[in-house]
Amino acid sequence: MAAPQKPFGFTLIELMITIAVLVILVTLAAPAFNLAEQRRLVGAAESALDQVQTARTEAIKQGRDIYFVSEGDGANWCHGISDTSGCSCTQTDPDEADACAIVIADDGERVLRAATHNSFRNISMDGSQEIRISHVRGTVVAGTPTRLEFESAPSGFEMHLELNAIGRPRLCGQGRSFGGYAQCN
Repeated sequence: MAAPQKPFGFTLIELMITIAVLVILVTLAAPAFNLAEQRRLVGAAESALDQVQTARTEAIKQGRDIYFVSEGDGANWCHGISDTSGCSCTQTDPDEADACAIVIADDGERVLRAATHNSFRNISMDGSQEIRISHVRGTVVAGTPTRLEFESAPSGFEMHLELNAIGRPRLCGQGRSFGGYAQCN
């Protein structure tokens, strides 16, 4: 007499437990995708903050005015600093007359100081401007102090770089804090 064969396959309970475990794993992994988007947003905003702070420092250190330039309205944007007015932050050769480049550390060689949207996927920026930063105190002497607005896609997270009348930069998150930066007022 032959032994009865065991049925092959999954029971309904085994299938439900597997699906429940998968739902829990997906729920735990979903914030990690938002975290990556938030880090790109913070990185783009911090790149502009770094440019403004470098411009203020170099203006005082070198004893000459430095210009902060931002271009863009949306997905195609850039920002940079230069020791001459009217630089183009899209220029990639530091030896070109209109490049956003400055001499750092008194070695006489111009260094390209520009950042573009290419380094920050799905981040847009609004706020085209040119601001002259004084060599006396690192304050804004020409250009209207304003703010740059950075926004991520697809979640629409938003950060602002605000530059006040005395040239002090500040990063803040629109509607919430991001990466250790407070929520905007």
